[in-house]
Amino acid sequence: MGIEENIRFCDDGIVLKIRISPNASKNQIMLSDDMIKVKVTAQPIENKANKALVEFLSKYLKVPDRKSTRLNSS
Repeated sequence: MGIEENIRFCDDGIVLKIRISPNASKNQIMLSDDMIKVKVTAQPIENKANKALVEFLSKYLKVPDRKSTRLNSS
């Protein structure tokens, strides 16, 4: 499976399948052969890591965070 399997374009925008890693030393995006990994400094409590993920990706992708949504997690 390639990185393309984790990116899907739809009428409403782009759907990204990512793996989030909280408690990182810095916010960053890492691409491997088959996975998009996002490290955030926030802790995984009280939805802080998910909020940090949306904020970080919004800034990185240069879209307002109100247009960015976390759909689900696994």
